[in-house]
Amino acid sequence: MLIVGYLNLLWILFTCIGVFVFGLFSATGAMFTIVKMWPKQEHEFHIFPTFFPYLQEVYSLLLALGSVIGHLEELKFEKG
Repeated sequence: MLIVGYLNLLWILFTCIGVFVFGLFSATGAMFTIVKMWPKQEHEFHIFPTFFPYLQEVYSLLLALGSVIGHLEELKFEKG
């Protein structure tokens, strides 16, 4: 249970930083990567050394995806 709280704190921290640098979607993508690894791993792994490189790796892809989703939501509210 402590590990889930630690992962949640990492997500909150990098989401808050993401307003300026990393982006909400990158932090969320990195968090889901860790969550998907839990059932597959038979041995324990370190969360932060796995979380941060993945955050950097998918930054541009998930930032672009987040921008597209944001623009679609904006169009939805303009027409609604």
